[in-house]
Amino acid sequence: QLYRIEQTPETCRQIIKLSEELQKPQELPQWYLRCLTHLVERKEWTQAEEVALEALNIAKGTQTIPIYEHLEKIYPHSHPKKLREVWTNLGQVYRANGQLESAEKTYRKAYEMFHSYHEAIALAATLSQAQKSPQSVQVYYEACSAALLEGNDEHLQESTRHIQGIDPQMQHLDPNQRMHLLTQTHLLGHTQKLKQSNAQVRELTTKMEDLDHQKTAEVAALTKELEET
Repeated sequence: QLYRIEQTPETCRQIIKLSEELQKPQELPQWYLRCLTHLVERKEWTQAEEVALEALNIAKGTQTIPIYEHLEKIYPHSHPKKLREVWTNLGQVYRANGQLESAEKTYRKAYEMFHSYHEAIALAATLSQAQKSPQSVQVYYEACSAALLEGNDEHLQESTRHIQGIDPQMQHLDPNQRMHLLTQTHLLGHTQKLKQSNAQVRELTTKMEDLDHQKTAEVAALTKELEET
C-alpha cells in the first residue's frame, strides 16, 4: 500500500510538507526527486519545472545532478533556451565532482545547440582537464572564431592565450589554422597598441584642454584686475 501511495506527485508533495514541518531536511531531496520523476513521466512540464526549481533550492553538490538531468527532459518541451543555463550548471557540478566524461558530453550538447564563445570555452577547458590536448586546442580555435564573430577582442585574446599555453608550437592546428591564428594574433597586437595610443591621445587632449581653460581663466582674471586699477 505504501508503494502505491508513493507513486503520486500529490502524496509526495504532502510528505515534503510534512518533512518540512517536522524539520527533517535530510528526507527532502529523495521526496522531491520522486515527485519530479512522476511529473516527468506524466509529461506535466510546468509543474515539473516548479518542483525542480524548489528542489534546487535545498539540494547541495552532487544532489543537484539528478535534478538538472530532469530539467534536461523538461525544458525541450517548455523553455528550450533555458537548457543553456542547465547545461552550464550541470557541467560545473560534473567537473567539480571529477566526472569529466559527463561534463564533456554536457558542454558539447550546449555548444552544438548554442554555438557561443562561453560554451566553447567550457568544453575546451574540460577537454584540457581530461588531458585531451588536441581536441581542446581545436575547440579553443573554434572559440577564437566565435570571438571574431562577436567582435570581442578580449575573448579572442583569452582563447588564443589558452591555445598557446596548451600547445606553444601550435602543432595541434593544421597549417591554415596556424596561419590564421598567427595573423589574428598579430592584428590583435596592433589593435591593442592602437587602443593604447588612442587612450594616450585622449588623455593628452584632456590635459591640453584643461590647461587652455586654466590659461583663459588666468587671462580673464588679469584683465579684470587691470581694468579695476
